[in-house]
Amino acid sequence: MSKLINIAVVGLGQVGNYLLNELNKKKKDIELKTGKRIKVVAVSAKNINKKRKFKVNKKIFYKNPLEIFKKNNVDILFEAIGLSDGISKKVVETALKSKIHVITPNKALISKHGNELAKLAEKNKVNLEFEASVAGGIPILRSIKEGLATNKISKVYGIFNGTSNYILSEMENSDQNFADVLKKKHRYLVMPNLVIQS
Repeated sequence: MSKLINIAVVGLGQVGNYLLNELNKKKKDIELKTGKRIKVVAVSAKNINKKRKFKVNKKIFYKNPLEIFKKNNVDILFEAIGLSDGISKKVVETALKSKIHVITPNKALISKHGNELAKLAEKNKVNLEFEASVAGGIPILRSIKEGLATNKISKVYGIFNGTSNYILSEMENSDQNFADVLKKKHRYLVMPNLVIQS
């Protein structure tokens, strides 16, 4: 029998929405590849009625994400609210203190409180996974940590954000100014340029 992993998804913007949709569609694939069954036991967002690609199960919906910890046995919490402080920080802190693993693509939160949250995760013997918040989601942290562990890395530099990369490239190629490029309505996913110097 496969081990059951209970998941909570907090924040249903573009990233959280996509993740929840993928989890719902690919449960069987995940079980085949990992030997673990996943079950989404809690979902939180500001508005349950917002138009989405799927219907949110009202039985597992929480307007206040902190209520999740009182009523559910959660193994992994995915935080995608996107704030640097406030409810984003409180949710992640509460999860880590409750010995729940956390995954977040939240750049603002990690850049401001990453060290503090990493210490909290270590103290409670859980993982704080934030690779999706670095270098446009390129799996660079794991590569440095595991694949380049014996190298002495003196510097990592580059454009670590796909939006920044797009804006700077577009400004250079089109001779438009920052404000004009920023106003463009179309979004592009651009792989960041990244250089590791050893």
